[in-house]
Amino acid sequence: MRELVGECEVCRKEIYCEDGFLNGRLDEGGRLTCFTCAEAPAAPDSPDAPDDPNVSEPNAPDIPDTSYDPNVR
Repeated sequence: MRELVGECEVCRKEIYCEDGFLNGRLDEGGRLTCFTCAEAPAAPDSPDAPDDPNVSEPNAPDIPDTSYDPNVR
């Protein structure tokens, strides 16, 4: 059985549920995207893009500030 569930919010491709399996991704915010767009890296001006272009993982651990501070001994 094949049922239309919506369209990709990025490329507008139709997304179907086939035999109980969604042929796309539904994120935490409720956005429906096709597999191709879900796997593509976010564009720099996209709201899904990281704030720092040097950070490749959204859950990267914080790096401590090792800059010089003359008040710290």
